[in-house]
Amino acid sequence: MATSSPPHDVFMSFRGPDTRRGFTKHLYAALTRARINTLIDDMHLEVGNMISPTLFNALHMSRMSVVIFSKDYASSSWCLHELVEIMECWKTEGKLVLPIFYDVDPSDIRNQKGRVADALERFSSRFKEQPQVVLKWRAALTQAANICGWDTRNKRLPDLIRDIVKSIQSKGLPTRLNISIYPIRYDICDGYLKLFLQAGSHEVVTVGICGPSQMGKTAMARVMYDQIIENFDGGCFLVDVGQRSDQPKYLVRLQETLLSEILSESNVKISDARMGVDLIAQNLCSKRVFIVLDNVDDLRQIYALVGDHKYFGPGSKIIITTRDVRLLELFGVDQFILAQGRPLPENVGAIWEPYQRSRCVVAGLKEYIETLNNQRREKLRYLRAILLQEPQKNVIQEKLITDLLEARGEGSASTTQRKKKQ
Repeated sequence: MATSSPPHDVFMSFRGPDTRRGFTKHLYAALTRARINTLIDDMHLEVGNMISPTLFNALHMSRMSVVIFSKDYASSSWCLHELVEIMECWKTEGKLVLPIFYDVDPSDIRNQKGRVADALERFSSRFKEQPQVVLKWRAALTQAANICGWDTRNKRLPDLIRDIVKSIQSKGLPTRLNISIYPIRYDICDGYLKLFLQAGSHEVVTVGICGPSQMGKTAMARVMYDQIIENFDGGCFLVDVGQRSDQPKYLVRLQETLLSEILSESNVKISDARMGVDLIAQNLCSKRVFIVLDNVDDLRQIYALVGDHKYFGPGSKIIITTRDVRLLELFGVDQFILAQGRPLPENVGAIWEPYQRSRCVVAGLKEYIETLNNQRREKLRYLRAILLQEPQKNVIQEKLITDLLEARGEGSASTTQRKKKQ
């Protein structure tokens, strides 16, 4: 199997002898023409009972899976192992699964009848010491076959392939837009999105994006929101939350907008912010949602809209963008991201400690802070050397540098000078 380093849009699972030279070949060609990055396991070798690490990683990094069920799909242990992993991504990460039933009755797959039943019986004998393996395969077949898909017996294949491609295109595939998280230069559409979806897949995860104005905070959040919202039960992107604070009952209006967009209801009415908090908790506690609070400038805004993890269902994700790093520190976000560009927050070093303990911290922040501090120390040492060369001049500057050095526990300029004379 040939794989490339970037994640794929589609992972295609099929039994090679059944469809490789026919339906699968034509579907793959159509997806390629449509510029949909598709991974096809064209070798499809069954080596042992486990999926290779390369294929496993490629499957988990793909945005969706297309499963082509053929009459003998279930006779391949490789296909069944693939299917178990595909359905695991479907359950825990919200990945899309699109089943295609190629010349086979969906109920045969769903209820394990006909050739499917015969194949599983043979595997039951083969895996007598590992009965749980076959049980997982049966569960995965049933789950996948219960998802709405396509039956090739009901339509001409060229028309069906055209419909499948259009359906995949409508799922909001990424635009491959690159936005950097300063200074580590993640590709938002690939590397970080994968981490973002996987982090706390059974928990609510909050992410803070901080930085000065015009540094890409909103753009970064928008790209993330647009490209993975389909993985959630609902979502809401509240723009310029802070700038609405001069409006009457602005927190209540934001709460109404939040509930209206996620629940798809236009008549949500809230009398006060306390009632809004209660309604958010009651209506969203079982939903996996994606919420963005953009340009927040007051802690009350955060608590009125997303104040407690228990308000939302497992796997929910929340992004808060702000210029005020204090708000993120006080609220206690799970992940902390510095927006692209300079200047960086003055106290970024001071807030590192609370976040380095989080398993969700974006890699590289600590190294950047250490580099920044080293550069500052080198500049101070250089200034001190200049002052020591002319001890009678620049008295004010010497005092300033001395104070800075003492604050960092590195001694004073005069102390260093005395040591040098000795």
